[in-house]
Amino acid sequence: WSHSLLDEPERALLRRLSVFAGSWTLETAESVCAERPGDVLDLLSGLVGKSLVVFDEGAGRYRMLETIRQYAGDRLLEAGEGNEYRARHLAHFVRLANEAGSKLQGTQLSRTLAVLDAERDNLRAALGWALEHGEPQATTGGELVQALGEFWILRGQHYEARDWHQRAVEVVREPGPLRARLLERYGSFEWQQGDLREARAHIEEAA
Repeated sequence: WSHSLLDEPERALLRRLSVFAGSWTLETAESVCAERPGDVLDLLSGLVGKSLVVFDEGAGRYRMLETIRQYAGDRLLEAGEGNEYRARHLAHFVRLANEAGSKLQGTQLSRTLAVLDAERDNLRAALGWALEHGEPQATTGGELVQALGEFWILRGQHYEARDWHQRAVEVVREPGPLRARLLERYGSFEWQQGDLREARAHIEEAA
């Protein structure tokens, strides 16, 4: 019923916002969902006013109730836009992770970790979609795994990191620098967890 009251630009934005897991910022919505710069804020405010999107003023982040997100996701698939906006979502978070990688030290460390923590659900959603959809998404997903390695280490999430690296090396099959880096880091996590035979095999393949 609420969806039927929306105009077409509002419907388009609502269905595209379904690619986000958890919550998102205005800047992220503009990066992923906008057809033209500056056309998201008014539409997003309208969706908040109609109670289809919730704004957390303290965190500065938006979210949808899961039932609404699922409904909007179905509309995204019906519109034939699922892969396009999932790919845009993935590309945005690859850029975010790459930019964060150079800031995981010194005075910017705490703020950068907080940014990545806030986007944890989106990062997992982007990784899951990319690594399940073959090339070229698999390579992009492998790049995201590589970019997040230091973040997982700093947060002590070695088992999650190992799992994503395992999934990445299973689908990023082309020999080259990316596969080598993934194998090396994967092997290091195996070594830390006592799986020495597997660690040696993957590190030797990386070399």
